[in-house]
Amino acid sequence: MNILSKKESGISLIVLIITIIVAAILIGAVILETRDSKVESRAEEVKFKQSISTFMDELDMYLNQKKLDASNNNENFSVESYSETNTETIGNEVITSIKGTEYDGKLVIKNGRLALKDGADFTDKEKQWFEEVK
Repeated sequence: MNILSKKESGISLIVLIITIIVAAILIGAVILETRDSKVESRAEEVKFKQSISTFMDELDMYLNQKKLDASNNNENFSVESYSETNTETIGNEVITSIKGTEYDGKLVIKNGRLALKDGADFTDKEKQWFEEVK
């Protein structure tokens, strides 16, 4: 009877150790998965913000050139009043780097500033990131 008792407690100890090892492996996997998804989300944010910043810089250069050209021709040009909703014009003349990107046709210019086109399919995160870049 004494041998049987030792055997039962031995089996319970082995089961306990295996359970702890399996739990540790699962916890590790969950932690790694959570960390990876945060990195991917952060990468998406950085990519979006960098693209928008590039488009804004290109818009600023275009508008400053228009202002300089107007000044040289003794004409009046107000950057703040410049608006363009024709996405073809934006892609072909104003912000040429936007052509062929995922943002082509989704951005407009309102009062000299880049803006999201009404009805364009931006996620809530992208809308928030856009406001942060502005």
